[in-house]
Amino acid sequence: MLHSLPRHTPALAVMLSDLGNPSPATLARALGISTRSAQRYITLDQAPRPVMLAIFWCTRWGRSQVDADAVNDARNAVGLAACLRVELQQLRAELARVVALGDFGCANGPSYAGLQHVDLCRPGRGDHAAVPRGQRDGHSRGQVDIDGVIGACVPAHRIGMQGAGAIDRQI
Repeated sequence: MLHSLPRHTPALAVMLSDLGNPSPATLARALGISTRSAQRYITLDQAPRPVMLAIFWCTRWGRSQVDADAVNDARNAVGLAACLRVELQQLRAELARVVALGDFGCANGPSYAGLQHVDLCRPGRGDHAAVPRGQRDGHSRGQVDIDGVIGACVPAHRIGMQGAGAIDRQI
């Protein structure tokens, strides 16, 4: 925002002329300064930079710059929205392709959707599908042997999209 401040402003007399040559009292009231200070600025045709900037933004040149900035910001926002819309369409197409590959319910499947209802855990609960019988019997309740490592079961919803190999790391 600070980069949009004008480096140079027109002369005070030119800016006041653009505003209709207000009286020192009107200028003083608008700027919140004394009438004597406003009269001095008009006489010298010179004012401190904050006063010059305040007057500049009221002139047609200042309003034109504000309008141009607003138009440019709006165009940038529309362009960004269009780019994001295209990216969303591409991601939806990619997701549709991945889901179309198949949903087999395995840990390294193309989509996480099939794993949400698979429970790789707790042989004592009666769901032994994820644990072969030979491995289930030799261990204490709630443990599974995966790739020769014995550890506590992890429900599929805690695995995320990392796959079954992540069970060993989470235990």
